Formats: sequence, C-alpha cells, structure tokens
Amino acid sequence: MARVFNVRQGIGPEEDCLFRPMHEPLVSGPYKGECIDPVAFRDAVHLYYEMSGWDDQGKPTRGKLVDMGLEWLIA
Repeated sequence: MARVFNVRQGIGPEEDCLFRPMHEPLVSGPYKGECIDPVAFRDAVHLYYEMSGWDDQGKPTRGKLVDMGLEWLIA
C-alpha cells in the first residue's frame, strides 16, 4: 500500500537511490577505496522490483495487487 501511495504522489525509480557519497571510495578503514558501483546498484534496484512483482518503474503490477488482496487499490 505504501508503494502505491508513493507512486500516486509521483515518486518513481529516480528516488530509489543512495546519497552520492555512497558511490565515492571510502578514504579510510578496512574498506578503504571501496564504494558502491552506481550501475550495479541500479541493477539491484531493478532486480528488487522484479522480485517484488513491480514493473520497471517500481509500480506494483495488477497481478501482484490482486495476489495480495489489494485489488481495491487498482486505479
């Protein structure tokens, strides 16, 4: 229900992101030089959408809403 609400408010896949510093290499610590690859992160987001029963824009599919008993949310 929360995702349907967010979609109706205009929130799309561009908001499913990390803060820019998360994609920059760490400067110290045991993971020094490591960062989250933006392309790999975007691929992971799309995989999450697929596993959740959402379309490529992060919108729950009609089938998923029916499966969850939320067909009354279908506009």
